[in-house]
Amino acid sequence: MILICVLIAQGTQDYSARLISTLDKLKAYLGQSKPEWRHSPVEPIKGSRNVSVNNWELNGQFVRVSILAYASEGEASEAMRDFASDVRTLDRLPELGDGGYSWSMGGSNICFRKGDLTIWVSTSVTNLREAVKLSQEFAKEIEAALTAT
Repeated sequence: MILICVLIAQGTQDYSARLISTLDKLKAYLGQSKPEWRHSPVEPIKGSRNVSVNNWELNGQFVRVSILAYASEGEASEAMRDFASDVRTLDRLPELGDGGYSWSMGGSNICFRKGDLTIWVSTSVTNLREAVKLSQEFAKEIEAALTAT
């Protein structure tokens, strides 16, 4: 499903500067709130544009955060609607960012929109309760980072 949204975000414009500033903001915020977690960038799927893929790791637990940039809030909203129409078992998260969803094993995958960005959070944790908690925790931290001035 994330691949679908990555492909949608591959328009002709380049939002690298937007993604870099967003990632810098996120890394600084998480560096303060979760200093024990180590950040590492991940190479996006070959040919992808306007996406930043990142892992945060602590003691063998990984949280993957993918950020997709769009030309406008409207395009980002449309991408989220398209995603929601393709996935049957979604839970709405209207309080997260400008609206989001959780899905998969107990809601352990989370996506939300913040302005012209969509943010996708998943984890490698195999304990379902821990995975859900960790994804929710990171999603809220990311929203706070993007909201902070």
